Amino acid sequence: MNTNKTPQTLLDQLNSKKWIIWGIIILSLVFRLWFSFFTDFSRDEIKIYEKGFSFYKTGHLPITGAEIAYSSTELPGSLQALLTGVPLFLSKGEPWGASLFVAFLNFFAVFLIFAIYIMLFPKINQTMLCLFIFWSPWSYLFTSIWNPSFLPFFSALFFW
Repeated sequence: MNTNKTPQTLLDQLNSKKWIIWGIIILSLVFRLWFSFFTDFSRDEIKIYEKGFSFYKTGHLPITGAEIAYSSTELPGSLQALLTGVPLFLSKGEPWGASLFVAFLNFFAVFLIFAIYIMLFPKINQTMLCLFIFWSPWSYLFTSIWNPSFLPFFSALFFW
């Protein structure tokens, strides 16, 4: 039994065994992208969008990130403004550009987590795992431009 599983062998395994899994994954991506157009755009999201929009308009990264909720304290660093601002160049400043980018980041995070589970537990029912991971309501909640929405992608990269 070969225990050296690489991302390519995992994809080959999914390709050869379970075509229905790819259907679930693609449908999840389509729904996630569609859902990103209808997420809340309230105080926190507006603050993050403003940081990205400022980078889009001026080309200068801010020194601080978004505000911590209900305070005047700001997070250090400008990575969030960069992650929110770069997609705005493709959408000409419209918020849907950042929303779609966060939805893609979230989708890739969920895909990496799915691949990690397959690697760690090869005998698990992959179809059920796919349904649980890709259709979890929490994974759709983090599809908006919100402080925690950037965390799943980087967490999944860390665990990969």
